[in-house]
Amino acid sequence: MALKLVEQKKNPLLKREEAWLLAEHSGAPTPTRKDIIKEAAKTLKAKEELVIVDKIFSEKGMGASKVKVLVYAKKEDIPKILAEKMERRMKTKEGAEGEAPAEEKKEE
Repeated sequence: MALKLVEQKKNPLLKREEAWLLAEHSGAPTPTRKDIIKEAAKTLKAKEELVIVDKIFSEKGMGASKVKVLVYAKKEDIPKILAEKMERRMKTKEGAEGEAPAEEKKEE
């Protein structure tokens, strides 16, 4: 997966930078939020803990996705609601994969 910076602007009122990236992933599924956070941190030269993936837009048949990323200056600047939402989103994917074997064990 490769990320290209399409647009970047500062939002001083919310103490963050907003960036639109193009994630090229031809022949592969849409990248996960964790993968995008790692690559976006490298591309935007920021710490991974300060990067939040707001939206991912994928089109059927296209080998690329548009991604909106928010980069905060400090951990304290991230709104609590937004941080909780991102944790839920990322844990839902992991939990869905990890819960299936646990349910099978209970049935035995």
